[in-house]
Amino acid sequence: MRAEAKPLPGMSALTLVLALVLLPAGAGAVCPNTVETDEQALWNVHACWTSFRDWFRPYFNLQHDQWDGGWGWGTCDPTQAMPKMWNSAYLITYGLEDWSLGPWHSDVDYYRWGAGSQHGFRFEPEDATGGAYAQSFWGYFTTDRVEMRCPSFNSRTAGQRGGTMLHESNHHIYKDLSHMANRPGSNCSEPCSDDWYFHYLNSYPYGSLAGHKHSPVQTQIEWLCDLAEFGEWWVPYTIGLVAQSEANDRMNNRIRNPPGWTCGQPRPVYVPPPPPVCGNGSCEGGEDQWSCPADCSAGASCGDGFCDVFQGECDANCPLDCVSGQLCQ
Repeated sequence: MRAEAKPLPGMSALTLVLALVLLPAGAGAVCPNTVETDEQALWNVHACWTSFRDWFRPYFNLQHDQWDGGWGWGTCDPTQAMPKMWNSAYLITYGLEDWSLGPWHSDVDYYRWGAGSQHGFRFEPEDATGGAYAQSFWGYFTTDRVEMRCPSFNSRTAGQRGGTMLHESNHHIYKDLSHMANRPGSNCSEPCSDDWYFHYLNSYPYGSLAGHKHSPVQTQIEWLCDLAEFGEWWVPYTIGLVAQSEANDRMNNRIRNPPGWTCGQPRPVYVPPPPPVCGNGSCEGGEDQWSCPADCSAGASCGDGFCDVFQGECDANCPLDCVSGQLCQ
């Protein structure tokens, strides 16, 4: 559906109150304001839609004290960090077409997955230039948070940034899933790889991703590829192109047990086997010696002088071993 045809997602009053709790203010320094590829083009789609802004900031949990003071809290300037987060949240929330069997997951799945207010963490900016695009923190003596660092704002498309947001959200949803040792030949210099939790495209319905275990890199790959292949018509072309490239780069370098699928190939769909046919000479799934003795008879044990009723022998299918009266069940 077109973005303007989709209503703003709902949020409970309790969620809104919890998300707006004031916490300590962030640092005063800010990342450089830069123009990223297609950032302005995406911004023009929603044109500083303030109703969406007022929904996404508490829902994803971006707080005034953290994002004011040069980060662009109150601006409509997509060269600044806060509007760039706005762009990425817009993509996560509205960026996928509605298909019956298309993307891995629906936009409802993804915006719920990335919602800090739903998982007990907040997004905050961090004036740091080296290392990771973002980093998650949690524990008894720290504020559970995702620090979005300068490279996320200065060298990434809105789609890549959205993938980073979902990746880091995953760390808070499944805190037991730490990155592991890399496969041979990985382009990552430190442990940054994850397992792939295989599922078919139709393993569960859209809107029910919650509770189905995914690793951080897996969630990121699936969303990036969904954006690339099933993005709404208004998603800028370059954002989709870069999303597919990053999805495959991470599949090739950061998944320890590749599922045999890469972005650009058909997603695996589960097709149930045909029902068994009694009488075709093959004892198939769902058949047994009682339901289909023609295919599932006692076989080689017949004639051994022992009426093995637990294996389905009886007077009808093995008269050599079973005397009259030992009836088939």
